[in-house]
Amino acid sequence: MLTDPVVNLCGDQTAITHMLAQVGLLSQDFSTTLQTSSSSAGLLMFHPGYWAYVAGDMDIMWPGNDYTLKVLTIGKALFQDPKYAWRAVAAWYKRTNSLIANCGDDLFYEAYET
Repeated sequence: MLTDPVVNLCGDQTAITHMLAQVGLLSQDFSTTLQTSSSSAGLLMFHPGYWAYVAGDMDIMWPGNDYTLKVLTIGKALFQDPKYAWRAVAAWYKRTNSLIANCGDDLFYEAYET
């Protein structure tokens, strides 16, 4: 995901470090992709209410992969599969975070404090 031309983070150590720190925290040091108490799934523990939005943004970023259909078919498994989980992280950082009030920035390039 880091070298994918859509994400293009090659060499941006600050952005990579911040993203990996957040993923490490939310996935309990990369040990889980499911929080059973809230049914949240993925490396960033997406709540089920966000799944369709994240998949839709993945479809925009990587057209032709039918992520929206996949999430409707396999649900949380989409965000637990390493083939898709890192793309979901990229989609959140670049687009889906706009679901949060006063956000909507490319979080890969925002200051950590922001």
